[in-house]
Amino acid sequence: MRHRTLPGLHFGLQGFGELGPWDHWAARSEQFHRAGPAVFGTLRLTGHPVLKAQAALLWGRVAGLDARMFTRRATVDF
Repeated sequence: MRHRTLPGLHFGLQGFGELGPWDHWAARSEQFHRAGPAVFGTLRLTGHPVLKAQAALLWGRVAGLDARMFTRRATVDF
């Protein structure tokens, strides 16, 4: 989910979850879930390349324990 604040800058929420195998979900204590606020940015470079970046601070449960995670990603589209 994103909210477009400025051109090239969006704020939103990001989440990840792992339920186990698709045909037999794991017990709840063995499932992983994380979610939290995120920021997304896009910068158009000279020519056609586009630099995209995102970062998020996530909280949740991993293997039945409380977990915090910072994630970031950057890509260049040609």
